[in-house]
Amino acid sequence: DFAAGTLFRVCPRTDALVSTFFGADSGLTLVPGSAQYGGGASQSGIYSEFDLTGADGSTISISDGIVLTSGSVLFPSYNSSTSYSGSTGAFSGDVASSSALLSSTTGLAVYDVASLTFSFTVADPALNAVSTNFVFASDEYPEYTNTKYRDIFVFVVDGVNYATLPGSENVGVVNNADFISNTGNTYPIEYDGLSPSQPLTALLDPNLTTHTLTIAIGDTSDNRYGSAVFIEALSAATSACSGIACDPISVYTPPPIPEPETYAMLLAGLGIVGAAARKRKQA
Repeated sequence: DFAAGTLFRVCPRTDALVSTFFGADSGLTLVPGSAQYGGGASQSGIYSEFDLTGADGSTISISDGIVLTSGSVLFPSYNSSTSYSGSTGAFSGDVASSSALLSSTTGLAVYDVASLTFSFTVADPALNAVSTNFVFASDEYPEYTNTKYRDIFVFVVDGVNYATLPGSENVGVVNNADFISNTGNTYPIEYDGLSPSQPLTALLDPNLTTHTLTIAIGDTSDNRYGSAVFIEALSAATSACSGIACDPISVYTPPPIPEPETYAMLLAGLGIVGAAARKRKQA
C-alpha cells in the first residue's frame, strides 16, 4: 500500500509509460514511434494500489495507471509540507511545445512541465471516444486557489482540451469546493488538496482514422508548490458526452476467447465439410 512505499515507480521511459497507460484490452493500438515524453527524470511514474483511506474512513481511489507531476513523484507518504515542490531531475524531450500548449491554454507563464504525447487507432470505427478516470492533487491548495499560481493539467485529444471544469475552467486549483482537504494530514499522501476520482471522456474527431493525445501538467507563474495528476489506464469507448464527469455509454470489451472445446468442435466441423467436399468431387 502507499504507506509501505509500493504505490509508485519512477519511470521517465516513454515506452513503459505508454504500455501502462494503454493497459490490457484497451481497444486502442499505439502508432509505432509516435510516443514522446517531455519533462524531468523524476516527474513521471507508474502507480498501483491508489486507494487512499483517510483518518475519517473516507477513501479516494482509482485503478492503476500513470502519474505526471510538476515536481517529483518521489513525494512522502504523508503531508510533510504545505509548500512541497520536489526535484524534477534533468529535463529531456520536447518540453518547449508542451510549455507553449499549457501557456496558450491558461494565458499564464508555465514552468516544470511534464507531458506525454502519442498517436493511436481504435479497434472498431463505432468507438467514438476514449475514457479514463483521474485525481488531481496540489500543494497550491488552499492558499493559491483561483490565483495565477493555480497550476494546470490538460488532456488534449485531436486538438481539443477535454480537461475542463463546468464553465470551461481548466483543471487546476480553481475552486476549493472541487478539492478534498488534506491539510490536516488526513490521507497518506503529500499534497494539501486532492480532487475526488473524476471520470474524463474525450470524443475522437470522426474525420480522422489516426488520433493524437497529449497529457501535460505544469506550475503556473512560478516553479514552486508542486501538483500531480494520476490517470488510470485509457480505454476506447462509445459516448454521447465529453469532458469531466462524463460517463461513457460503454467501454470497449474485447471479443471472448473461444474455449479449447470450441476450437475442437470448429476443427471437427471443418473436417466434416472437407470430407463431404471430397466425396462430391469424386462423384
